[in-house]
Amino acid sequence: MLAGAVDAMGDSADNLDHRAAQGYLQELRSLGTELQRRLLPTDLTEELHREWAIQHIIFECDPRLSNVPFDLIFLWEDFLCYQFATGKRLLSPGLPGPARKPPHQGNAEPAEVGCRGFSLVDPEGSLQAEGAKRLRVEFERFLDSWETLTDGRGRPARERIDFSKIRAFRPVRKADLENALQQYRMVNLVCHHVVDPQCPERSGFVLSAMSGKPAEVFTAADLAGCLGPGTIPPWVMLAIACRSGTLEGWNSEWMHLNRLYGMVDAAMRAGVHHYLGAIVKIPADRSPGLLLPFYRHLIEGNSVGQALRAARQTFRVNLRDPLDAGTALGLAFVLYGDPTVGYFCAEGHVAYGVPRSYVRPWSRTAPAAGGSSAKRTPLLGVSGVLGMPDLA
Repeated sequence: MLAGAVDAMGDSADNLDHRAAQGYLQELRSLGTELQRRLLPTDLTEELHREWAIQHIIFECDPRLSNVPFDLIFLWEDFLCYQFATGKRLLSPGLPGPARKPPHQGNAEPAEVGCRGFSLVDPEGSLQAEGAKRLRVEFERFLDSWETLTDGRGRPARERIDFSKIRAFRPVRKADLENALQQYRMVNLVCHHVVDPQCPERSGFVLSAMSGKPAEVFTAADLAGCLGPGTIPPWVMLAIACRSGTLEGWNSEWMHLNRLYGMVDAAMRAGVHHYLGAIVKIPADRSPGLLLPFYRHLIEGNSVGQALRAARQTFRVNLRDPLDAGTALGLAFVLYGDPTVGYFCAEGHVAYGVPRSYVRPWSRTAPAAGGSSAKRTPLLGVSGVLGMPDLA
């Protein structure tokens, strides 16, 4: 259903099917309302309505509910992820395999330095060959805008995150991506992603064909292998790739098999702090529009969850209309990791795990009369197997 809504958007405004997109979104709203009824206790719903200072929601769930699209919960007048900064934290007691690394906390005080980013874009050229005619233009627009953009204090964005390292529209080997994941803190992947439901550890990003051989796939197993002991994993992996945010098989097999369940699982085990991916097929021409607003809000001192929420909203023409066709593309992305964490304080300095006092305040709207100003982050813990409709 979400896939249908995204597909109705087309690759550009010229082939957008408004009627079909709105039809799918109306169905998603109905199912999201049912999801809200089943998953959000009444007292929590009332608290969210009453406590206007609440900015973030963390979904803590066991693997059996790993594919439930909590972001699509419809509450009051909009989808939850358009009202709050949301993130998913997967609880996996007894999960076999590599142990998760503790987050790297960085210096206690913000440092007056920037960090380096890396972008991999359509290395095989297959996205362009399949009709993504504006992909090159859209990515170059992001780079050009980043060169001239400034943060909230007038400092050049490129000094906050240097995105000059790019492998775009030309061959890339596995070793190239391995090195990038070990050296760069912000990693963008705009390419094909393949899912192998039978062997999810073989799911991964499609790279380049070499010497007449089939295109290499940088798999979940490759990711786990290259970020072993002694390496520093990326802070953010932003995968603008079809179904790169799914967990194949984990919901039913996690207690029985010692295996990786796709790229999300591999990234979390390897210690990647925040992984953003798509849960459905997405249009290659439109999706890179997520990059600029996400990183712009991040360097201005917002948390990762707030930056993603702001980026979702840019896909809409009417910001307050949940049936706006752009809503579908915003719903297609999911964040794994703590949404409350920021990487830049409000002054623009780099500091992983920025203290709350440094993070830019974020408000949904004006507080209701008598509303509390206390800042809290609800943890919605859910477990068990529910008969959920397939919203994706």
